[in-house]
Amino acid sequence: MSIARQLVEELSRDEEARGMLVEQLITHIVKDRRVRRLMLTAIVRDIATRDDVRREAESVREELKREIENTRGELRREIESVRSELRKEIEDVRSELRKDIESVKGELKKEIESVRSELKKEIGDVRSELKGDIDGLRKDILDLRDRVSRLEGQMALFVRLFIAFNVPILVGVIGTLLLLLWRAMVGAPVP
Repeated sequence: MSIARQLVEELSRDEEARGMLVEQLITHIVKDRRVRRLMLTAIVRDIATRDDVRREAESVREELKREIENTRGELRREIESVRSELRKEIEDVRSELRKDIESVKGELKKEIESVRSELKKEIGDVRSELKGDIDGLRKDILDLRDRVSRLEGQMALFVRLFIAFNVPILVGVIGTLLLLLWRAMVGAPVP
Protein backbone atom coordinates (compact mmCIF):
# COMPACT_ATOMS: atom_id res chain seq x y z
CA MET A 1 0.00 0.00 0.00
CA SER A 2 1.26 3.45 -0.91
CA ILE A 3 1.93 6.16 1.58
CA ALA A 4 -0.67 8.45 -0.02
CA ARG A 5 -3.33 5.78 0.41
CA GLN A 6 -2.34 5.22 4.01
CA LEU A 7 -2.50 8.99 4.60
CA VAL A 8 -6.04 9.21 3.07
CA GLU A 9 -7.23 6.30 5.22
CA GLU A 10 -5.73 7.84 8.32
CA LEU A 11 -7.35 11.22 7.58
CA SER A 12 -10.75 9.62 7.01
CA ARG A 13 -10.54 7.90 10.42
CA ASP A 14 -9.04 10.75 12.44
CA GLU A 15 -11.14 13.90 12.42
CA GLU A 16 -8.61 15.95 14.38
CA ALA A 17 -5.83 15.15 11.92
CA ARG A 18 -8.09 16.09 9.05
CA GLY A 19 -8.82 19.48 10.64
CA MET A 20 -5.11 20.12 11.15
CA LEU A 21 -4.37 19.33 7.49
CA VAL A 22 -7.12 21.72 6.32
CA GLU A 23 -5.70 24.51 8.52
CA GLN A 24 -2.27 24.00 7.08
CA LEU A 25 -3.52 24.02 3.51
CA ILE A 26 -5.61 27.16 4.00
CA THR A 27 -2.74 28.98 5.66
CA HIS A 28 -0.44 28.01 2.80
CA ILE A 29 -3.05 29.13 0.17
CA VAL A 30 -3.56 32.48 1.88
CA LYS A 31 0.18 33.14 2.09
CA ASP A 32 1.14 32.00 -1.39
CA ARG A 33 0.01 34.46 -4.04
CA ARG A 34 0.63 32.12 -6.93
CA VAL A 35 -1.62 29.42 -5.47
CA ARG A 36 -4.35 31.95 -4.84
CA ARG A 37 -4.15 33.14 -8.43
CA LEU A 38 -4.33 29.58 -9.74
CA MET A 39 -7.39 28.89 -7.59
CA LEU A 40 -9.17 32.10 -8.66
CA THR A 41 -8.43 31.43 -12.32
CA ALA A 42 -9.88 27.94 -12.01
CA ILE A 43 -12.96 29.30 -10.22
CA VAL A 44 -13.51 32.14 -12.72
CA ARG A 45 -13.45 29.66 -15.60
CA ASP A 46 -16.34 27.84 -14.01
CA ILE A 47 -18.28 31.03 -13.19
CA ALA A 48 -20.63 32.20 -15.93
CA THR A 49 -20.35 35.75 -17.20
CA ARG A 50 -23.26 38.17 -17.63
CA ASP A 51 -23.19 37.64 -21.37
CA ASP A 52 -23.34 33.90 -20.81
CA VAL A 53 -26.33 34.40 -18.54
CA ARG A 54 -28.02 36.70 -21.09
CA ARG A 55 -27.40 34.25 -23.90
CA GLU A 56 -28.72 31.40 -21.80
CA ALA A 57 -31.76 33.46 -20.72
CA GLU A 58 -32.47 34.41 -24.34
CA SER A 59 -32.14 30.80 -25.37
CA VAL A 60 -34.49 29.71 -22.60
CA ARG A 61 -36.90 32.53 -23.54
CA GLU A 62 -36.93 31.45 -27.20
CA GLU A 63 -37.42 27.85 -26.18
CA LEU A 64 -40.27 28.85 -23.87
CA LYS A 65 -41.87 30.89 -26.68
CA ARG A 66 -41.69 27.89 -28.98
CA GLU A 67 -43.16 25.66 -26.27
CA ILE A 68 -45.92 28.18 -25.57
CA GLU A 69 -46.76 28.48 -29.27
CA ASN A 70 -46.75 24.69 -29.64
CA THR A 71 -48.99 24.38 -26.58
CA ARG A 72 -51.30 27.11 -27.95
CA GLY A 73 -51.57 25.28 -31.23
CA GLU A 74 -52.29 21.99 -29.48
CA LEU A 75 -54.88 23.67 -27.24
CA ARG A 76 -56.55 25.33 -30.24
CA ARG A 77 -56.71 22.01 -32.04
CA GLU A 78 -58.04 20.31 -28.92
CA ILE A 79 -60.63 23.08 -28.37
CA GLU A 80 -61.74 22.84 -32.00
CA SER A 81 -61.98 19.07 -31.66
CA VAL A 82 -64.08 19.40 -28.50
CA ARG A 83 -66.27 22.02 -30.23
CA SER A 84 -66.84 19.69 -33.14
CA GLU A 85 -67.69 16.82 -30.81
CA LEU A 86 -70.06 19.03 -28.81
CA ARG A 87 -71.76 20.29 -31.98
CA LYS A 88 -72.21 16.72 -33.17
CA GLU A 89 -73.57 15.62 -29.78
CA ILE A 90 -75.91 18.63 -29.66
CA GLU A 91 -77.19 17.84 -33.15
CA ASP A 92 -77.66 14.18 -32.15
CA VAL A 93 -79.60 15.21 -29.03
CA ARG A 94 -81.61 17.71 -31.07
CA SER A 95 -82.43 15.01 -33.61
CA GLU A 96 -83.45 12.56 -30.88
CA LEU A 97 -85.61 15.22 -29.23
CA ARG A 98 -87.32 15.97 -32.55
CA LYS A 99 -88.01 12.28 -33.06
CA ASP A 100 -89.35 11.99 -29.50
CA ILE A 101 -91.51 15.07 -29.97
CA GLU A 102 -92.88 13.73 -33.25
CA SER A 103 -93.56 10.38 -31.60
CA VAL A 104 -95.36 12.08 -28.70
CA LYS A 105 -97.31 14.24 -31.19
CA GLY A 106 -98.40 11.11 -33.04
CA GLU A 107 -99.44 9.39 -29.84
CA LEU A 108 -101.32 12.49 -28.68
CA LYS A 109 -103.09 12.79 -32.04
CA LYS A 110 -104.14 9.14 -31.83
CA GLU A 111 -105.32 9.63 -28.26
CA ILE A 112 -107.20 12.82 -29.21
CA GLU A 113 -108.83 11.07 -32.17
CA SER A 114 -109.77 8.16 -29.93
CA VAL A 115 -111.29 10.50 -27.34
CA ARG A 116 -113.00 12.50 -30.11
CA SER A 117 -114.60 9.38 -31.61
CA GLU A 118 -115.67 8.19 -28.15
CA LEU A 119 -117.18 11.61 -27.44
CA LYS A 120 -118.94 11.66 -30.83
CA LYS A 121 -120.36 8.22 -30.10
CA GLU A 122 -121.50 9.27 -26.63
CA ILE A 123 -122.96 12.52 -28.01
CA GLY A 124 -124.79 10.48 -30.68
CA ASP A 125 -126.10 8.14 -27.99
CA VAL A 126 -127.23 11.08 -25.84
CA ARG A 127 -128.84 12.72 -28.90
CA SER A 128 -130.80 9.61 -29.72
CA GLU A 129 -131.86 9.25 -26.09
CA LEU A 130 -132.83 12.92 -25.94
CA LYS A 131 -134.61 12.67 -29.29
CA GLY A 132 -136.59 9.73 -27.96
CA ASP A 133 -137.34 11.66 -24.77
CA ILE A 134 -138.31 14.77 -26.75
CA ASP A 135 -140.56 12.73 -29.02
CA GLY A 136 -142.12 11.20 -25.91
CA LEU A 137 -142.63 14.68 -24.43
CA ARG A 138 -144.21 15.92 -27.68
CA LYS A 139 -146.56 12.97 -27.60
CA ASP A 140 -147.39 13.68 -23.97
CA ILE A 141 -147.99 17.37 -24.77
CA LEU A 142 -150.29 16.44 -27.64
CA ASP A 143 -152.13 14.04 -25.35
CA LEU A 144 -152.40 16.80 -22.75
CA ARG A 145 -153.74 19.22 -25.39
CA ASP A 146 -156.32 16.68 -26.43
CA ARG A 147 -157.31 16.12 -22.82
CA VAL A 148 -157.46 19.85 -22.13
CA SER A 149 -159.58 20.32 -25.27
CA ARG A 150 -161.89 17.54 -24.14
CA LEU A 151 -161.97 19.00 -20.63
CA GLU A 152 -162.80 22.44 -22.05
CA GLY A 153 -165.60 20.91 -24.10
CA GLN A 154 -166.89 19.03 -21.09
CA MET A 155 -166.61 22.15 -18.91
CA ALA A 156 -168.55 24.15 -21.47
CA LEU A 157 -171.21 21.44 -21.52
CA PHE A 158 -171.22 21.30 -17.72
CA VAL A 159 -171.59 25.08 -17.48
CA ARG A 160 -174.47 25.00 -19.99
CA LEU A 161 -176.14 22.18 -18.11
CA PHE A 162 -175.58 23.99 -14.82
CA ILE A 163 -177.06 27.14 -16.21
CA ALA A 164 -179.92 25.26 -17.84
CA PHE A 165 -180.86 23.50 -14.62
CA ASN A 166 -180.17 26.32 -12.20
CA VAL A 167 -181.61 29.30 -14.12
CA PRO A 168 -185.26 28.27 -13.69
CA ILE A 169 -184.64 27.64 -9.99
CA LEU A 170 -182.91 30.97 -9.66
CA VAL A 171 -185.69 32.73 -11.53
CA GLY A 172 -188.24 31.11 -9.21
CA VAL A 173 -186.27 32.07 -6.08
CA ILE A 174 -185.74 35.61 -7.34
CA GLY A 175 -189.45 35.88 -8.23
CA THR A 176 -190.40 34.66 -4.78
CA LEU A 177 -188.06 37.07 -3.12
CA LEU A 178 -189.36 39.96 -5.20
CA LEU A 179 -192.92 39.02 -4.39
CA LEU A 180 -192.11 38.92 -0.70
CA LEU A 181 -190.35 42.18 -0.93
CA TRP A 182 -193.28 43.78 -2.79
CA ARG A 183 -195.82 42.56 -0.27
CA ALA A 184 -193.66 43.75 2.52
CA MET A 185 -193.49 47.13 0.96
CA VAL A 186 -197.16 47.39 0.19
CA GLY A 187 -198.18 45.99 3.48
CA ALA A 188 -199.93 42.95 2.12
CA PRO A 189 -199.96 39.82 4.11
CA VAL A 190 -197.22 37.32 3.39
CA PRO A 191 -198.66 33.85 2.85
